Amino acid sequence: MPRFYADLRNIFVEWTVGLSIVSDSNPRRYRRSADVVCRQVGSESILVPIRNNVGNLDSIFTLSPVAARIWNLIDGTRDADAIADDVTREFEVDRDTAAADVAELLSSLEEVSLILSAD
Repeated sequence: MPRFYADLRNIFVEWTVGLSIVSDSNPRRYRRSADVVCRQVGSESILVPIRNNVGNLDSIFTLSPVAARIWNLIDGTRDADAIADDVTREFEVDRDTAAADVAELLSSLEEVSLILSAD
């Protein structure tokens, strides 16, 4: 089961398949897929893909607090740079690290169709 993790310097995904890499500068805007819900369980945020009104419990994604904040910033109006700017302001992380981490998480979420291009 994929699990998203993050700390102040790194966001990565535990996968059995490889990740595609995107550049640190990404002008695309993203929106969350309508086929996924995010639920807060204790201190964790959990993404559950929904297909035909049924949650797919085999594909649950657990987000760390930083990844959950990035998820909340994916609203169709912000591009990756704007999201990285917010992460830089809200967490003790330099801009380059935030941009790389945001790009990696966006790429991973897009790869499994949890986010879509809003452009």
